[in-house]
Amino acid sequence: MSNIRIKNEIKRFLSENPGSEANYDNEKLQVLGKYNNIVFSIHINTKYPFEPPRIFLNDNVFIITDWSPQILIFPTIIKKINKIQNQFDNIYREIERFLHENPGSISILDTEKLQILGQFNNIPFIIHLGIDYPEKMPVFFINNFELFIVQQSLSEYMIFNIIIEKINKIQTQPIIVALTNNLYISESDERSFKPRDLHDNGHLYNCNDFNSKKFQFGSGFIYSILKYSKDVINIIIPETSIHEYVNQLLECPLIKELGCVYLVLKIYEEHLILLLENYIDQIYPNFSSLEIQQQFKIRIDSFKKKYDNIFSMTNRIDHLNMIITCYVNIWLYHIIQNGTVTYELDQMIEQFIHTSSSTDLYNISTSFINLGDLSIQNFNSKLFLDNYTFVEDLLRDTSKIVNKYIIDFLEILKDFNIQYNTNINSLCSQFNNILGHPISHIISGSICDNFKN
Repeated sequence: MSNIRIKNEIKRFLSENPGSEANYDNEKLQVLGKYNNIVFSIHINTKYPFEPPRIFLNDNVFIITDWSPQILIFPTIIKKINKIQNQFDNIYREIERFLHENPGSISILDTEKLQILGQFNNIPFIIHLGIDYPEKMPVFFINNFELFIVQQSLSEYMIFNIIIEKINKIQTQPIIVALTNNLYISESDERSFKPRDLHDNGHLYNCNDFNSKKFQFGSGFIYSILKYSKDVINIIIPETSIHEYVNQLLECPLIKELGCVYLVLKIYEEHLILLLENYIDQIYPNFSSLEIQQQFKIRIDSFKKKYDNIFSMTNRIDHLNMIITCYVNIWLYHIIQNGTVTYELDQMIEQFIHTSSSTDLYNISTSFINLGDLSIQNFNSKLFLDNYTFVEDLLRDTSKIVNKYIIDFLEILKDFNIQYNTNINSLCSQFNNILGHPISHIISGSICDNFKN
């Protein structure tokens, strides 16, 4: 019964539309045809006409949303193709306007694939219109990167406004920064790791021989830059690609060296500065008078001045943060604008720094990356050596400065008889970890005397 119905529809279609094509394959239960230069195929399932056939127009799926057994297939296809052809006429006019207003640009409509191929400001783009355009938003690509577009009402001209706006935004190169307020992320994430592992062992990493991908700073840093590029430059990077990019970038010496020392400094900062400052903020309201509170503040200010060398690590961290951020941003914009994923950071960064521009990224990068006569490798090595020497000579146990720093802080707490705060165990635990032995070994009578891990 369904075969007879389809064959009758084909006969009527061909008689009413000279020059069209339609052939029924009885074995495959499908019709192959052509109308108004658009190829179509109709795949009949065994439940037809009670379920709709699958229809393709130039390899694009056409779904009949309001199907009923009474609906005729060919009039529905003709109506849809005529609508697409009318859209072609409109798009040709918009392409002509786009080319007139943007000399040197390229734009061609591929009627078979229902897409526009073009180039603006020397950057290739593709706009996949689809058979439901303009009711449905097209999919935009710059090189091989899909653009993130907020759904909006569309006119034909707007599709070129969108591509112009996005390419211009990318070429101004706004800087994308990592989210580093919390060094580690949720344990359900692929790039996460247990904070206890980080804080118990991380400050002891040997950055001269560091190969642990699990704990490299890229777990939260590079990943964060790539993940949130969508919010700044409206590029969609699939999750699988983000992880692939991170894994490869972590092998690059420029990032591997600075990444390790950055991570070690960040952990020391959390141990020795952030924890201490948070603790001070918590105990301020508990003093019995403003006078005692002021005396405590004077002691703490004096303590911070005395150990300004330790507190200065925050400036080092911020500086390294911006250097690595610039490296990753330079790489990201390079692969977007050139359409080729490469990890030759040395050549890429040197070329970027030595090619003057007015972009946000260039201005920020040149304020932090001062090559002078140095190669980027030598610049990076010098920066790494300066920071890692600071770690080894000042922060690690051989210098004993950290011991003295902790002793002096605990003496302040002891002098003000501060022993009641519920978070003191956390403070003592962190100090024990950073020293590698109980605090009572170096100072007796402190608030950590009775603490046990």
